[in-house]
Amino acid sequence: MGTRVWKVIIVLSSDQAVKDLLDKRSGIYSSRPDMYFASVVSGGYRIVVQVIHSALNLKGAKTYVPYQVFESEQMLHDLLIQPDDFLDHLRRYTYAVTAQVTYGFRASAIDDENLQKLYLGMRNFSHALGTLIAGLLDLFPILRRLPDALLPLRKKAQELHAIEMVLYMGHWITSKNQIKNGTAKKRAQEEIDRVCGDRMPTMEDEMDLQYIRGCVKESLRWMPTTPLGVPHSVIRDDEYMGYKIPKDAEIIMNVWTIHSDPNRYPNPRAFDPTRYADDVQTAREAAANNDASKRDHFGFGAGRRFCQGVHISGANK
Repeated sequence: MGTRVWKVIIVLSSDQAVKDLLDKRSGIYSSRPDMYFASVVSGGYRIVVQVIHSALNLKGAKTYVPYQVFESEQMLHDLLIQPDDFLDHLRRYTYAVTAQVTYGFRASAIDDENLQKLYLGMRNFSHALGTLIAGLLDLFPILRRLPDALLPLRKKAQELHAIEMVLYMGHWITSKNQIKNGTAKKRAQEEIDRVCGDRMPTMEDEMDLQYIRGCVKESLRWMPTTPLGVPHSVIRDDEYMGYKIPKDAEIIMNVWTIHSDPNRYPNPRAFDPTRYADDVQTAREAAANNDASKRDHFGFGAGRRFCQGVHISGANK
């Protein structure tokens, strides 16, 4: 537990603490801390969240499979033609799927104008969110009343909101992490050849491709897109293991530390998909498992704030 000026920050660094608080007490631990800069960039549209939830549930995700298949086939074609540009092909693929789901348009090439705007916006947002001014606006709300002339960061946030409302920007980062291990790639190829032969793999092959599933899970564990998760906030005073947790305390899920726990994952910094050789759970099923030690990873968050794009993200891999 720590304090930033008078703001209480609690870091959860064990799977059991995450299960006990963010899952079992999700009714009071599912709020979000007040992050002014981020709210300006997002536009504060709560209705968008409701629409996304209805579009990205399991039933909705199944309707996007044709888009995922189409984009993956183009990516394979591009890899054959220009193998040295494999990262660009992967970036284009993940962006194209996300854009199709979100807006109904796609990027057919890496130099697509919208794609370049997205990456520029991501860099600018990350930089601005980490500035001292952004932190002060969260700690001292009265500063938000300053005019734009004295608060240029707000204008910057509004500009970012104007050029980007694309969702789930971590998609291609997660996918990129999966291509760095030569041994894993070889074994994955052997499994695909054994199960699929000369034909292309399909979604129906998933449960027969256990090593591939392990690669997906291990990638999300080994190099999580959000090492500290997304902050939660508690809506009333609480107590846990003798510790007093005050209302409005910021709750951080230390994903990196949990994923590096040698008791959960022997030799944790090794990329080893065989950790999941007997794990047939989906990400949703693993998160709902009452035994915290049986959860595969924490890359999609916890509680009511569990990633809404999990069904599409899992199918993208």
